[in-house]
Amino acid sequence: TSSGKYTLRIYRKVRSYEDVGFEIEYVNFLSKQKIPIINFVPMKNNLSFSVLEFPEGARYATLLPWISDACHKPLTNTTAYACG
Repeated sequence: TSSGKYTLRIYRKVRSYEDVGFEIEYVNFLSKQKIPIINFVPMKNNLSFSVLEFPEGARYATLLPWISDACHKPLTNTTAYACG
């Protein structure tokens, strides 16, 4: 985007609304405790996460800042399948 690079994290179908919400609240809590952690980026509508429709049903997605020094390995069919 014009404001920088981001990582879109799409959760497995088995993750519930409550699971994703808890993870976001926990990360926010850790951040407020001054624990160094990568915090979620609010979506354009200022929500913490979005719901995306897939053929197998709805899945949740969060946005994270891009970490340029991280090792971003190419996605293979095996790792894509393992990630859901």
